[in-house]
Amino acid sequence: MNQELYLESLAQSLVSSKRFKHIQAMTKLALSIAAAHHLNLHQVYLAALFHDCAKSWSKERMIQILNVCDPNYLNNPEYMWHARCGAYYAKKYLMIRDQKILNAIQHHVHGRITDPLTLVIYIADKCDETRAYDASEFIELAYKDLKKAYLAVKKNTHDYISERKAT
Repeated sequence: MNQELYLESLAQSLVSSKRFKHIQAMTKLALSIAAAHHLNLHQVYLAALFHDCAKSWSKERMIQILNVCDPNYLNNPEYMWHARCGAYYAKKYLMIRDQKILNAIQHHVHGRITDPLTLVIYIADKCDETRAYDASEFIELAYKDLKKAYLAVKKNTHDYISERKAT
């Protein structure tokens, strides 16, 4: 794994310091949950480390990238674009070819794919300690049952978004 010696520095260079703190906390949580389910920790590490690599890109840059790699993705809400752009970046520039890792990056916002790796990344992204709410209930559930935790986190996220739209 010496060829991956600088991955954390690379990930850090792509985002703000606040975002990198989230990535570090989220990666730690993702690895812990994944270990409880005997998942491939290397896949989890890469997906977690780069899940938000395009988060700080400008709208214009994301539109350019999406027009190249997946024009139909522009039909999704703008807050989701960074996930697809991140998967593109990981594949094209980081040479990540593992489709499970790329899927986990691409689907970490909405969690449409139910592969265990993607579920872990989705849950950890929404529940890490940098979030402004207590997610301990979801984390505890994730150690026991990924699918139930995913559904609970997804419902909580949906409810939160619905509340924000109502105000």
